[in-house]
Amino acid sequence: MAISEITPSAVKLDKLVSRVADGDIKIPAFQRHFVWNQGQIIELLDSLYQDYPIGSILLWNSAEKLKATRNVCGFAIPDKAESYPVNYVLDGQQRLSTIYAVFCTDRTQSKDEAGAAALDLFEIFFDPETHAFLGSEELSGTGREFPLKSLFAIKEFVAEFKKIPEKYQDLITQLHEKFNNYEVPVVTITKRSKTEVGIIFERINSTGTKLTTLDLMVAWTWSEDFHLQDEIDELLEVLEGKGFGDIPEKTILQCLRVRLKKEIGGVLAESDGQINAQNT
Repeated sequence: MAISEITPSAVKLDKLVSRVADGDIKIPAFQRHFVWNQGQIIELLDSLYQDYPIGSILLWNSAEKLKATRNVCGFAIPDKAESYPVNYVLDGQQRLSTIYAVFCTDRTQSKDEAGAAALDLFEIFFDPETHAFLGSEELSGTGREFPLKSLFAIKEFVAEFKKIPEKYQDLITQLHEKFNNYEVPVVTITKRSKTEVGIIFERINSTGTKLTTLDLMVAWTWSEDFHLQDEIDELLEVLEGKGFGDIPEKTILQCLRVRLKKEIGGVLAESDGQINAQNT
């Protein structure tokens, strides 16, 4: 049996963006969709700017391609060749997605990607006057704010830099230096089975940001041939057509639990009956 490996590393922001854009990092199907609001996105950016630690990102490196995967925030990102190992995000999806979506220059979303995040969430600008990060609706109209999506793209950076009033250009240069030098702790695990990965995912998410019962059930029951969230979504579509589309997912889970308990109880009762008949 191969010994599993845990490899820690420190990865710069622009390198993380490039890895996602190249299809090197994907989201496994049992992960929830992107759920942060713009306030949380801006808080993360401010932590990066202040050189605060933001926690590590945990990746599972596997040469076996998962059939059910998603791209970060629903963006149209190419897939690697079949022979190329892929890194699946087990922890830190919201942070990684924010970093990629804010700093990438191409925000084309895939039409086939369900649960894609709203693109305007990631239109963030830096105000050198206040040292604050702003959404597109909060701009001063003075032309001093710098769009973060241009920070790591040389041509775009130069073009946007020239538009900034000269008295703020040094501050924009400092902004670039801060983000360009920031390193994110990335831990990569290898040689782990899908079963182990599901357990790792559940244990990591039992602390910190709480997952819903459905989130955990999706992780526990996930396989290449079955995805609980997809099954429930299809059921809700059917119920919507019958006027019951507002039934909570938790209620559906409770119904499934009752149904399974009855079926298991029936099988056990039948087995007991057969054993008793053999003994008489």
